[in-house]
Amino acid sequence: MNDKKAKDHTGYPPEQTDECERVLVTLLNGMGPWKDSVYLVGGLAPRYIAPQDPERPHGGTVDVDIVVRMAVLADTKAYATLEENLARLGFERVPLGKGGFFTWRWQIMTDKGHAVVLEFLTGDVERKRGELEKLPVKGGKLNAYNFPALHLVYHFFDTVEVTAELLNGRGVATETLRHANVVSYLCAKADALEDRGEEKDAHDIAYCLEQVPLDAIVAAFQNALNTEFAQMIRTELQVIKKRFCSDDKTEGFRKDGPVKAIIFEMQDPAGDNEDARNARILRQRSVSEAAEALIVALGI
Repeated sequence: MNDKKAKDHTGYPPEQTDECERVLVTLLNGMGPWKDSVYLVGGLAPRYIAPQDPERPHGGTVDVDIVVRMAVLADTKAYATLEENLARLGFERVPLGKGGFFTWRWQIMTDKGHAVVLEFLTGDVERKRGELEKLPVKGGKLNAYNFPALHLVYHFFDTVEVTAELLNGRGVATETLRHANVVSYLCAKADALEDRGEEKDAHDIAYCLEQVPLDAIVAAFQNALNTEFAQMIRTELQVIKKRFCSDDKTEGFRKDGPVKAIIFEMQDPAGDNEDARNARILRQRSVSEAAEALIVALGI
């Protein structure tokens, strides 16, 4: 999660996203009972959250981010099965630049020649961002990287049946996937955008705001705001308001949220072609208007 993202969509070829889905289904298919405690977040999740628009496709992803509910995996047997199965499926720990290995990032080379990174994350509100949470097993090599905002995923998620060709000729399988819903996803991405300011995070937010019907997003947030997590959710909605919406000083389309989203989508933020500049501004306005519609509807 600390690696810099590609600045625009050219760094995310569609075939790589398809391979990420194959890795995800292979993972779920081979991991045994622990799969019931994991939830998909990150750049693959919009494939299942939002209707897909072939005219304006989502930017995709080059990795698979899963949030682990650590309390469930505290069972020694489940943990051992998890780590053994990762190795059996062909995953290896990602090496650190100065020697050693990440304990929360694993990678695999697919049979079609794509390298896919698997990241284990967790959402512990009692721990600081960036802390590694270790499972209570002696000699274990698997940790999860903590982002407190991901705690919302445990409570606001959807399920979907996903069918894909398993890696290494294991056949086609269908697995039940738990993934962040529009509430927990937008909150997690707002938190990430506030933290690291990446174009890809802005794009993921913009894509969901534009592609998921407004009434569906509003209804989901209204339900969520009536829970014990209301303050956490409001905090992240304030980030969207600050980064995407107009205020008395700056028009929304000029804010860094829409600008970064469209840099990712269209490249070349400066440009020397008037038509291209006008097209970018129109897209920025569309993104800002989608954000403002949500914020106004929720009274944030």
